[in-house]
Amino acid sequence: MKLHEVLTAAASEGAEAPSRLSADLRRVVAVDNALSGIDVWGGDYGSLVAAYESGGPDPSVTGVVLSLDEEESIGRCIGSAARDCTGIVLLDSGSTDSTLEIARSSSAAVKISSRPWPGSFSEQRNHAITLVDDGWLFFIDADEYILPEDQGKLRPVLRVLDFLLPGQDFLVSPRLANCERGDVATNTRKIFRRGSPFRFMGDIHERPYFPDGSSPSWIELDFGMEHTGYLPEVVTAKKKAGRSKEMIKACRSAEPQNPKWVYYEARDVLLPAVRSPQDARAAYDHLHSSLPWYGRSGIPDCEADQLLDATILLCDLALRFGGREEIANHASALTDLGRPVEAAYYAAVVEFGSAMTVLNRIPSRLEPVLDVATPDTAMTLGKIRELQALVAFSSGDYAGGVAYYHQAEALGCGESVRDSMDRARAALAVP
Repeated sequence: MKLHEVLTAAASEGAEAPSRLSADLRRVVAVDNALSGIDVWGGDYGSLVAAYESGGPDPSVTGVVLSLDEEESIGRCIGSAARDCTGIVLLDSGSTDSTLEIARSSSAAVKISSRPWPGSFSEQRNHAITLVDDGWLFFIDADEYILPEDQGKLRPVLRVLDFLLPGQDFLVSPRLANCERGDVATNTRKIFRRGSPFRFMGDIHERPYFPDGSSPSWIELDFGMEHTGYLPEVVTAKKKAGRSKEMIKACRSAEPQNPKWVYYEARDVLLPAVRSPQDARAAYDHLHSSLPWYGRSGIPDCEADQLLDATILLCDLALRFGGREEIANHASALTDLGRPVEAAYYAAVVEFGSAMTVLNRIPSRLEPVLDVATPDTAMTLGKIRELQALVAFSSGDYAGGVAYYHQAEALGCGESVRDSMDRARAALAVP
């Protein structure tokens, strides 16, 4: 049986009294094509279920945490991992607050090592790997924590992956919600076996790759975490924005034609400074200039991985300066990149903008006839004002809509506007 066949069979088991195999696989929500087609069992599904029932214990999992003055969050981070990690390696870069004391009191399984900050997150993470002998590695940032409802649910999933995919090198990604932005990352690449050859690359915004820079296969889990590091008070207190900008600037200087750094330069440096359509256009042009580099022959995944994110950011920047043609082009590219949802959204934004342009012309087109009004056309003039009010409300010109409505009302019209408002209020009413 291939892995995708096992997943399908496991999912078809009933929710009541599923086999241990099915229960442990329930949290696997996505597998890349390279893994899904692998032969994992020579018999039928029933024999696989029986073999798994008599399998070994849950594997060892070592949580790996980097720290530097994290007293506000380290206790919650380590405490949340107690049921999923058989050990914790804390690599500290010289904390002067109570980080280490809190870490020690949070779990008896914590092993603390110290190493001066080398100016690179990848270098520090790769050193942390050498502090673990075997089992699975689970990289948890000090400002992250496992959701209470998912605590204690990781090791059974890793157990079944060990059983089905022994000797395979792949990454496992839990879900990570961002408390400030509200988005959820799925391609988090936080978990892999100690024996895999992966190493983190990039001084900042680092990710694990094979030594040649190629991306490993991946599995995504329904296993939730939250990240608090971008909350405004945290960013300010730890001076994260300034540090990130300086590190990105240094990376761009060291690798001037690496499109990854152009993307992060646009996202983390230029985008926060956008105050006008002209600023948005300048940031767009800066990011757009890097697109040809993604097509460079032999470009490794560690440099090309940001193409999707860059395309989405180009769409967002184009929205800010009204670049409908640019958005349409990038929406088409999103389809080619396998992201039909985002492509449909941005294509709809372009169509909506075109529709609003037509709507906004209607009130001004009606104005000239108002100068030739006569007493016998009062009702028609009222209907014109009523139509202008509906158009204004539809296009977001609420002040204009109110003014047109009152003019229509003075001429004995406006009923359709009142009906629309009443229906909107009824639809939005809280039960």
